[in-house]
Amino acid sequence: MKGFFSDSQIKKTTTTGSARCVKCGLYKTCLSPRMEPTGEGRKKILFVAEAPGEKEDKRNKQLIGDAGQLLRKVLRKEGIDLDIDCRKINSTNCRPPKNREPSDDEIAFCRPNVFKEIESFKPHIIILMGKAAIKSVIGSFWKKDLGTVTSWRGWTIPDRSLNAWICPTFHPSYIQRNGGEEHVSHLIFCQDIKKFLKFIDKPLPKFHDESKDVEIIVSEKGANLYLKDVFRQRPDWISFDYETTGLKPHAQGHEIVTCAICDGKRTGAFLAHYQSVQDSLIRILRNKMIRKSAHNLKFEQSWTKEIYGCDVEGWLWDSQIAAHILENRELITSLKFQTYVNFGVADYDSHIKPYLEGVEKNNANSFNRIHELSKTELLTYNGLDSIYGYKLTEKQMEQLGKSSLEFMEMIADPSFFIRRPGK
Repeated sequence: MKGFFSDSQIKKTTTTGSARCVKCGLYKTCLSPRMEPTGEGRKKILFVAEAPGEKEDKRNKQLIGDAGQLLRKVLRKEGIDLDIDCRKINSTNCRPPKNREPSDDEIAFCRPNVFKEIESFKPHIIILMGKAAIKSVIGSFWKKDLGTVTSWRGWTIPDRSLNAWICPTFHPSYIQRNGGEEHVSHLIFCQDIKKFLKFIDKPLPKFHDESKDVEIIVSEKGANLYLKDVFRQRPDWISFDYETTGLKPHAQGHEIVTCAICDGKRTGAFLAHYQSVQDSLIRILRNKMIRKSAHNLKFEQSWTKEIYGCDVEGWLWDSQIAAHILENRELITSLKFQTYVNFGVADYDSHIKPYLEGVEKNNANSFNRIHELSKTELLTYNGLDSIYGYKLTEKQMEQLGKSSLEFMEMIADPSFFIRRPGK
C-alpha cells in the first residue's frame, strides 16, 4: 500500500500517459490538449466535471463556459470561490469533437490523470458532476451496473479507499439543457451543493476492517456453543443472513449452507448443515424476545419456512424496505449499494457473486455453485453481510426515529404481505 491507494490503483496512475493518449486520440482534435487541473484548492474541494467545452478549450481552463458560470453562481451564494477554494479537473482532459459526451474508453484512458490528482491534492470533498465523472471515479471500483446519475446524486459517501467524501450530483450542463434555473434540476443541484459544503469541516468516520470481526466457525461444536451463547445473552435484536444454494428454495435438494448472526457486539458465521446446529438456530429464530432484522427479510423468511419448516418470529426491521422509505429511487436499495454510500465499502463481493448466481439463468429455483467456494471465503462474506445489515439497520432507526418502529414491525410481519382489505 502507498498512502490510501492500493498497489493496483498506483499502477494505474503511473502508466505512461503518452501511450494512453495515442490510443485515445482526442488530443489531436482540440486546442488545449491534456488540460491540467486548475484552482488553488484552499478548502480541499475537488470538482470532477465531464470534459472541456469550446470556451474551456480556447482558454485552457476548466468550467468557464455557460455551465461553469452556473456552477460559480451557485457556489458564490454559499461563499465559495471556484478558483480559490477548489481544484477542478475533467473526467476527460481533452475536448471531444463538437462537445459530444466522452466515450467509456476515453474516460478509462484519462482516469489515471484523475486519480493522480486525487493522490497529489488529497481532497476532503470530491464533487462528481454528471455521468462521466461518476464513471471516472466510482466506476473504477464499482463492479456492478452504475445505473443513472439520479441513483447517485445527493449521497455523501465516506469513501475509505480515497479517504474523502464522494459527492455525486448533476452536471450544470444537464440543468441548462432542461430549461436552466427554472427547471427542478437546478433546485436539486443547489440543494446538493449546499449539503456537500456542510462536510468541509466534517471528518470522515473512523472505520476498520470489518472482516476481522467475523468469527468463522466451521465445527459443529463451535456453532452450537456460539448459538447457545446468543440465546443465553438475549440481545435486544440481531441481524442475520443466509447463504443458500439458490435464489428460491422450492426445488428439491436446496439447502441453507451458512448463516451469520450479528448482535452489534459479536458476529458469528457458521456452517448450517449440521442437524444440531439447525435445532439451535431454530430455537433463536422462533424466540419472539430476540428481535430480528434482515435485508429483504422475505428471503430469510421463505428459506426458513421451506427448509426448517417454521416461521421466523419476532421480526423487527427490514433494512431494504427502510432504504426504500428513506430514498424512493431506483437501484439504491441493495445491501451492497447501501453499504457503499453509508459506510464507504465499494466492493466486498465481486469474487463471490459468480458462485451465487444460478446456473440456469432464467430459472429462479436454479442451483448455484456455492459449494465451489472455500469455507473461509463464504463465511467471511456471509458475516460481512450480517455486520453491514446490522450497521445499516442502526443508522436507519436513527434516521427514521422511534415512531417508525411500529410501522416497520407491521410490514416486517410476513403475514402483512398476504393480508387483504377487510380480512
